[in-house]
Amino acid sequence: MTRPLHVAFVWHMHQPYYKDDLQHTFLLPWVRLRCAKDYYKMPALLDDYPAIKQTFNLVPALVAQVADYVDGQDTDDRGARLHRPLDDRVEPAPPCPPVSTLPGPHPQARTGLATHRRRHGEIVLGRGAPRPAGMVQPLVDRPRSHQR
Repeated sequence: MTRPLHVAFVWHMHQPYYKDDLQHTFLLPWVRLRCAKDYYKMPALLDDYPAIKQTFNLVPALVAQVADYVDGQDTDDRGARLHRPLDDRVEPAPPCPPVSTLPGPHPQARTGLATHRRRHGEIVLGRGAPRPAGMVQPLVDRPRSHQR
């Protein structure tokens, strides 16, 4: 006769103490981000499976920081930036320079780099020096599998 295997699921959730108590600010956003992503979602998913029993262990430093976020008395610089209008948060991308002004060993290399930059959102290849056109052009010309 086989006997059932009893398994215990124990989730240990912790975060270092990221709060500066003197300044009433959070130095890093990890508690807020993990609360939005994991700390609420994991137990909430179990509502759909009442027969599954699990244990969630939250360390005191994490509980204290979550309580401080809920109270709203402390600030998180990164989180505060999210509440500003988008125009205040994002700087416009600089325009792509004319091909004739780009550095390169020959015009074909400059053209390949400029084409690549325009098509891929100002991605800069290399560290200050353009790659030869033979390396850039295949990236631009290859067919895209996700196109409909």
